[in-house]
Amino acid sequence: MNEGDVVCRQLSCGRALAAPVEAQFGEGKGEFLLDDMDCTGRESFLGQCPHAGWSLHNCGPGEDASVICAEDWPALRLVNGTGRCSGRVEVSYQGTWGSVCDDGWGLKEAHVVCRQLGCGPAVSAPLGSHFGPGFGKIVLDNVRCSGEESRLALCAHDSWFTHNCNHEEDAGAICLGSLTADPSPPGAWVEVRLLNGTGRCSGRVEVLVQGTWGTVCDDPWDLAEAAIVCHQLQCGQAVAAPTGAHFEAGSGKILMDDIQCTGSESHLGQCVHGGQARHNCGHMEDAGVICTGFDDPSASTPESEDASSVYTLAGAWVEVRLLNGTGRCSGRVEVLVQGTWGTVCDDLWGLAEAAVVCRQLQCGQAVAAPTGAHFGTGFGKILLDDVQCVGSESHLGQCVHGGQAGHNCGHLEDASVICAGQALSATAPTTEPAKLSPAPTPTGGGLSATIATTEPAALQSTHTPPAAYKCYPSPTYGFIQSDTEKIIFLASPN
Repeated sequence: MNEGDVVCRQLSCGRALAAPVEAQFGEGKGEFLLDDMDCTGRESFLGQCPHAGWSLHNCGPGEDASVICAEDWPALRLVNGTGRCSGRVEVSYQGTWGSVCDDGWGLKEAHVVCRQLGCGPAVSAPLGSHFGPGFGKIVLDNVRCSGEESRLALCAHDSWFTHNCNHEEDAGAICLGSLTADPSPPGAWVEVRLLNGTGRCSGRVEVLVQGTWGTVCDDPWDLAEAAIVCHQLQCGQAVAAPTGAHFEAGSGKILMDDIQCTGSESHLGQCVHGGQARHNCGHMEDAGVICTGFDDPSASTPESEDASSVYTLAGAWVEVRLLNGTGRCSGRVEVLVQGTWGTVCDDLWGLAEAAVVCRQLQCGQAVAAPTGAHFGTGFGKILLDDVQCVGSESHLGQCVHGGQAGHNCGHLEDASVICAGQALSATAPTTEPAKLSPAPTPTGGGLSATIATTEPAALQSTHTPPAAYKCYPSPTYGFIQSDTEKIIFLASPN
């Protein structure tokens, strides 16, 4: 598993879940290039591990190595309890939900489960199928946690699906969150949305508590409370705090009442409130909010103020994707603003801006910043123009930009990005890499690896990638090629 951990770390795919041998994903073609890998598991890339040298091996058919990584950690749930914070522990692995054997199960393990679910500390760790026996597979056994792990999959455990248990030994957990009378205690983060307005920055206030969306009573709702909602949603200043179901009556539960904010809180959960248990409201008292971050004719319009503030506040997170490339790490730049995807104008677009996009998408360094709709013209709105980054920003929204209202572009000026996370040239994708003359690469020679596929590099539990490749090394770089994937290795010339 040490070698698997290094590969997964190098590819930014989490930790290794398994390191299958004997060509589990099928035999590769061509030569064996590496043998006798001996990693400690702490290396940052595979080239730091000792090995026998390029093409030196004593392997035969059926000895191809493989790796299964977990960028998306196995999901977790508690079943048959009084809510989502108590019950039988079940884990989803490789598309299958199954229970956990109670061998070695205790409060430390339950603490990790409760932490992963956001349910506070563990109160109890019941054994012996306390919440009823499960059915199907038993996914984990002999789980041993320090209690500090953020996810159960990070704890030591036997191999997946390996156990000596039956469902009468299913482990359980009871978290403090299941015993709290108020499901949203003061200070706890409460997700917020606005519905039935003209965009995401106006509407009826709804909050998410224990997996359920519900409304907020308007006792004694005012601008101070509305200001916190607008701040939490990054929607600018509060313009109004309508009461009396101004944006129509909601349905379902009324989850918060008697909210009182000072105006300094960063999210609604930090305000003093009475929860849902003590409310005396009906849905005709549902609270609403109108923020400056949307085009409200009664408040402000693009003609009466700088319209860029209407759509993307300076510094606000802007979701980004790359389209029409050979994978998720190259293509036409598109951003998501108020629920709408649109393109970015290439005015002032360069490597500094491309570097920020690549960083935000975790796609390595920027290789090129093509302009002129290099990856084809987009459609719909052009949402950003005159983007100027210094190159050190963590996401595109932190760069200076002109929003969409003042752009002077057409889609033939759509900006693009090519990141090092793609095994392709900066000009055009190829279907077959050029063959490079073999040459030895010194151990520790600064290998970096990226995968280019039609899917993200993370190996999802339902995806079965090939694990065999053909390699074409050289003193500076080389390709490893399979039928569906390419990996490029770059070696520093030292």
